[in-house]
Amino acid sequence: MMKAIRCAALVLMLAPTIGSAQDFDAGLNAFVDGNYDTAMAIWSAAAARGVAQSQLGIGMMFEDGNGIEQNFSVAARWYRQAAEQGHTPGQRSLARLYMNGLGVPQNTANALLWYRAAAEQSDAFGQFELGNV
Repeated sequence: MMKAIRCAALVLMLAPTIGSAQDFDAGLNAFVDGNYDTAMAIWSAAAARGVAQSQLGIGMMFEDGNGIEQNFSVAARWYRQAAEQGHTPGQRSLARLYMNGLGVPQNTANALLWYRAAAEQSDAFGQFELGNV
């Protein structure tokens, strides 16, 4: 049930940011259908070209263990790549890992840094999380 909720959250987080990353749609469709190998292949190619949405998707796959072994450290690396491009869902995801010490040392200051980065881009979720820390 929790994976289904996170899958729905992924769709909601990424849908407004897809923009010109057309091949991201195919990866998202594969992910939603449970075809994780296909999603990973499509997103990996896009992530190598710097598509932040795909970097976030790969991070989420590693965080949840969708079709691969769960690995928070690898998830954090992918989230950081998206976050450093100013991708607010990537920033919030990385912040959450810092808050909880998952794959990175627990560090409230770093969590606040990334939540603030999202909040400063008028990201409502980032603003909410920043207000709750």
